[in-house]
Amino acid sequence: MPSHVALAILGRQTFIPKGTTAAALELELRKFAVREQINALEVQIGQLPQIDLPLKHMFPPGLYVREIFIPAGSCVVGMIHKHEHLNYISRGKVAVLTKDGREILEGPCTMISSAGTKRALYTLEDTVWTTVHLNPSNTRDIDQLVAEITAPTYADLEEFLKLENKS
Repeated sequence: MPSHVALAILGRQTFIPKGTTAAALELELRKFAVREQINALEVQIGQLPQIDLPLKHMFPPGLYVREIFIPAGSCVVGMIHKHEHLNYISRGKVAVLTKDGREILEGPCTMISSAGTKRALYTLEDTVWTTVHLNPSNTRDIDQLVAEITAPTYADLEEFLKLENKS
C-alpha cells in the first residue's frame, strides 16, 4: 500500500503523505494556486519593457553572494531556488508574494528561504537584496552557479529533490 496520495492540479503532480489533515491539504492547494499566480505574473511582465537590474557577484571561499539593486516601482519574479539559502534586504521596502502568502518586508531584514522558494515582488522603495548560496567548488562561472542553485520549473525542482534525497 503506498505511503502517499498523488495530487494533480493544473497538470502538476505532487505527493501528499497518507494521513495528511484537511488543513494541511488545504495549505498545499493554496501553495499550488499561488505558484500559478506567480507563473502567470512572470509571463505578463515578460511582455512589458524590461529594465536592467544591476547585479554584484561576490565569491568568499565556499560561497556565492549575489546582490541586486531594484528601483522603486519595479515588479520582479525571481527564480525557483533548489536549496535553503540566506537573504538580506539591506535597505528598501517590498511587497512579496510566495507560496507562504503575502507580506511586506523592509530593510534591514534577514531571512532564510527554503528550497523551492520563488517570489514575486513589487518594490515600494529602492531596494538592495542580497542572497547567499553555498559554492563548494568555488566556481566564478555565473551560468554554472545559476544552474546549480535554481530550477527552471517546479517539475525540475521536484526531480532534483528526488535525486538529492536518494543520495
